[in-house]
Amino acid sequence: MAISLMPIDPYKLQPSSEPLIDPLLVALNDSNSKIRNQAARALGDIRSVESIDPLVKRPKDEDAKVQDSSALALRKITGVDLDKDQQKWMEW
Repeated sequence: MAISLMPIDPYKLQPSSEPLIDPLLVALNDSNSKIRNQAARALGDIRSVESIDPLVKRPKDEDAKVQDSSALALRKITGVDLDKDQQKWMEW
């Protein structure tokens, strides 16, 4: 089943008021890769605009699963697929 994601205008993004965002952003820097992975997945599911910048840093994570989950989360949030190319995400 294919998922169609519509690109969004980054200039129209509004900060989220979700109370879970801050703890998930902290979890992205946890020493346990399983926690970082779950945090990235959750942020993608919530589609938290606030998490774009922290997720951009994750494609260089030492754990491939965290890299994949972060790239997928960024795609879900933005509608843009730059895979794990951190430089392109930073330019975006």
